Amino acid sequence: MPTLTELVAMRRAKIEAFKAATPDHLERFQKFDISPLNDAIERTPVASKADALAALDLIRDEAAEEEQDLVLSMVSALRKYLAALA
Repeated sequence: MPTLTELVAMRRAKIEAFKAATPDHLERFQKFDISPLNDAIERTPVASKADALAALDLIRDEAAEEEQDLVLSMVSALRKYLAALA
């Protein structure tokens, strides 16, 4: 079973591939469907520092889409804190 870190990385890669695809390739939407990854991410526990950092990165990326400055600030602060932990 993939870790949360791996699932977040796979989701990010699919989103980037979707953004990079030319319009004529967009008809193959199934290739870029991230809903199974979203479901897996929701069910996968945070089990390591890497998972926690990946989760914060995902929250930051999603919050950036909606221009939520407070959320971005809090995620940034949490990320710095977790990154400093040994």
